[in-house]
Amino acid sequence: MTIHSVLFIVIAVTVGVIGGWVFTATYADRLIAIAGRRHVSHGMARCGAPSPRFSRTGAAVVTASACGLLAMRLGPSLDALIPLGLVFIGTALAQTDIAVQRLPNSAVGVTTVVTTTLLLIARIAGVAPERVTAAALGAVAMGVLYLIPAVLSPPSMGMGDVKLAVPLGLVVGWFGISTWLLSIAIATTLAGTTGVIIVLSRILTVEALSPVGSENSRIPLAPFMLVGGLCAIVIVP
Repeated sequence: MTIHSVLFIVIAVTVGVIGGWVFTATYADRLIAIAGRRHVSHGMARCGAPSPRFSRTGAAVVTASACGLLAMRLGPSLDALIPLGLVFIGTALAQTDIAVQRLPNSAVGVTTVVTTTLLLIARIAGVAPERVTAAALGAVAMGVLYLIPAVLSPPSMGMGDVKLAVPLGLVVGWFGISTWLLSIAIATTLAGTTGVIIVLSRILTVEALSPVGSENSRIPLAPFMLVGGLCAIVIVP
């Protein structure tokens, strides 16, 4: 590992700490408040519980770790810019999904716009057009893949997850079909395993009687989708 690579990793971690502390935590709190108000307006308040807040330390740790891993894997290249939208905005979205099981359309839209802009910058800088095409195909394919269960079984998957699949598909599609497939595999495995653990943990409690698809039984998918994408980018050579 060269001195330039080490310096790049240090810079990436520093950017992750500052971005997570200053931007992501604040944005997550805002999204949770917005999504929470809409949750209440639709008559689905959770016994009047206050909206949780995303700690600045937690945000900084998550984003710094993600930036560091991506910098180690991708090095000082244009590729390292592509996942940044998912790292900073996606972390806020994941926390929002965990807190209120909602993904605000505005934030998902911003993620898509930021990711698309970064792809266009890379293309203008000279990246092969085939990679842009692969990213577009990845976005469409992943969107359709998540749309199918959302249509067939709406209680099990929200449209917010379908919309998030588009920018996620752009990013993992950019890195190739192997990354795209591994992203799906990791997200599905993590979500499925978590679902089994939750069901088993509720067998001896009254929550086991919660109807399928209720608020108590739904699993927030955004964190698993984003972790799957990050892991796939880092793992696939």
